[in-house]
Amino acid sequence: MGNDRNGPLSGSWARIGTVGFPVELSDSSNGSGSSGSFPRSDHVHAHGDRGGGTLHALARRDSRVGAPNISGFLDQHMDLKSRRLAQMAVDHNATTLTTTHMPVPVVVASATSSKDNRHGDFVQLNTSSVSGNVASIMPAVHFTMPMMPALILKARVGSVTSSRYWVGMFDADPSAVAYDVAASSGLVAFGFSYDSAVATGNWQAIVSDGTSQTTTDTGIAVTANTTWTFDVIADDPASGDEVRFYIDGFLVATETSYITAGSVDLMWAVTRTNLAASSSNFRIGLVTFTKAG
Repeated sequence: MGNDRNGPLSGSWARIGTVGFPVELSDSSNGSGSSGSFPRSDHVHAHGDRGGGTLHALARRDSRVGAPNISGFLDQHMDLKSRRLAQMAVDHNATTLTTTHMPVPVVVASATSSKDNRHGDFVQLNTSSVSGNVASIMPAVHFTMPMMPALILKARVGSVTSSRYWVGMFDADPSAVAYDVAASSGLVAFGFSYDSAVATGNWQAIVSDGTSQTTTDTGIAVTANTTWTFDVIADDPASGDEVRFYIDGFLVATETSYITAGSVDLMWAVTRTNLAASSSNFRIGLVTFTKAG
């Protein structure tokens, strides 16, 4: 079968030719093949956008807006999930948690309930109606820097009025700390925060080494009763390369400063703090740690 459309082959089209020796393919020739040679577009894999078009590169890369342009057969998030190190899952129609290679987390809440929905299995953690009351989930120390895996976590927030939320990895319970003073409070943090007492609006990406910090507005509005998937991915934090933040698979911040390189014990956590005398909640779903880099 041939291609009579004067362009790269696509769909079920194929070109079969006779080749008696290896064919060198380049960006400037043989884009769609000829009667006796294979087209470049059918044979080059793991490349960026080349002269012949995106083709296989576009088909395999994560093409979402803001996602990194990384060559390889699997997109970044599929690849991370295939390298799972530890996991916490919510049992279906229950408030119990199942962990694999992960400490059982400590749950603090005035009440818990099963809240499975189309996004998966969730347990809801409620605060009381007392100002300053906290609902949280976090294990004891989980790992020690600089061995920092990638965190992928699914959560749903409740009210955003008079509320403080933290999602990510920390060296201590962050629930009493406003994100704008994380470093001056001595908190080591790689995570997302929302604090209506500091600024209403968007999720903030925070990196703090306990002395200094960077804070980036992600541009993603925090809306009540909404489910998000949060990713925090570190590339070789021991040498201070970078930490990338994703919301629902979209890259929203990349931080290269104040990344702790020393030996620091960290844990994952999700917390909600009442900043007024009103009750609310959050829901926690699947939590996964994978090998980053």
